[in-house]
Amino acid sequence: MRDLVHTYFHLPERLDRKTVRELKRRVRAGEVVLVDLRPAEEHAAGHPSGAIHAPADALDAHLDAIPADREVVAFCRGRFCVVAEEGTRRLREAGLSATNLGASPAHLMRFGYPAEAALRPARVTEASD
Repeated sequence: MRDLVHTYFHLPERLDRKTVRELKRRVRAGEVVLVDLRPAEEHAAGHPSGAIHAPADALDAHLDAIPADREVVAFCRGRFCVVAEEGTRRLREAGLSATNLGASPAHLMRFGYPAEAALRPARVTEASD
């Protein structure tokens, strides 16, 4: 199983606080752009600050919004999300230098990456009579 995972998923070994700090520095310096491949509802619920939303199911329509002169770090729902791997492959096929982050937005926030919305489900309240 491990060989299968390593054959299909091209992931960094692990994401830690130091790696997230470096990613944040590179995004701020304009060297890297984050691309959120998740559906609109998930992006709206919370995403890393500055991430470009390019949902995987409409990725081709969003390619022009992704700077071709920067390294692209794409993400979706987490380490073994097939959508992230396929989206990263499609970004590369479009000529972009793309890497699969191999982590969820919540994982980034846990290590101190700033967010542009709360990364938690909306509160459900009961209707009053």
